[in-house]
Amino acid sequence: MWRIGNRSINYKIGRSMKTMKFILSLTVAVLLMATPAFAQQTTKELKKELKAKASKDIRKEAKQYEKDGWRSVAGSLPVAKQLELAQMAAIEKDEDGGNRYYIGRGKGIGGNYKAAKAVAYNQAKIDLVTSAISDVEASEKSDMSNEDLGEGDVISSDDMDKSNKIQSEFSIKDIIPVVEIYRELSKGRYEVEMTVKMDAADARKRTKQALYSKKNK
Repeated sequence: MWRIGNRSINYKIGRSMKTMKFILSLTVAVLLMATPAFAQQTTKELKKELKAKASKDIRKEAKQYEKDGWRSVAGSLPVAKQLELAQMAAIEKDEDGGNRYYIGRGKGIGGNYKAAKAVAYNQAKIDLVTSAISDVEASEKSDMSNEDLGEGDVISSDDMDKSNKIQSEFSIKDIIPVVEIYRELSKGRYEVEMTVKMDAADARKRTKQALYSKKNK
């Protein structure tokens, strides 16, 4: 009787475990097929987690900047907050999992603040454009070094070799400053550091247009 009862108990336990596994599997399936609102919530939670992890390092970095004499412009965000925004822009992804923004960084020294800022901004813009050109170049080469632009016109890998020549003259709009900090140097000089961002899709589009325009000159 005991053996029979024991087998009966084991049988019931086995059925219970199978039922539990089925319920868990069903729950996972439901979660995987959840609404976009749930996915959006998950993304927000991920951003929150990343932000929390980065905050400590950013605060430490900001303190070092301030120790070295860097400060934010009057009326702008504190150094730590600006660095945080730059970090979040650098890791933010688009719907396809790619970077949402291109980031550019630059420094400049000048006899006055305006001159130093102009140099820093130009360096940051060139840094951003260089990243966009590199991505377009990689895309072109992976597509047999040619891409149809819509009207029988193509950009070939030969045009990519001209990229370094057009960086300084490449006109690009919608570049958003994220970090703008400065420190005063000796002899009344200023040093400015800037970080800028731009929508990645727009930047790639403008890069292709600039390369195509250069090709036809």
